[in-house]
Amino acid sequence: MRSKYPNDNFSVLYDDTLMPADLRKAHKENDRAVLQAYGFPQDATESEILARLFEMYENLAQNR
Repeated sequence: MRSKYPNDNFSVLYDDTLMPADLRKAHKENDRAVLQAYGFPQDATESEILARLFEMYENLAQNR
């Protein structure tokens, strides 16, 4: 996908207001797939996701 926008820098490509529609769609599809893979609700907030990821990390670290 990056090759479609060789002259745009990351500040444009990842800006919520400037991101091209096809790139935004690809990110949303990726986000849905990752949430599903982790068993998180599709409407989870970023804070909820981070909290759950830290819980998972703590569990892994304790069981080492």
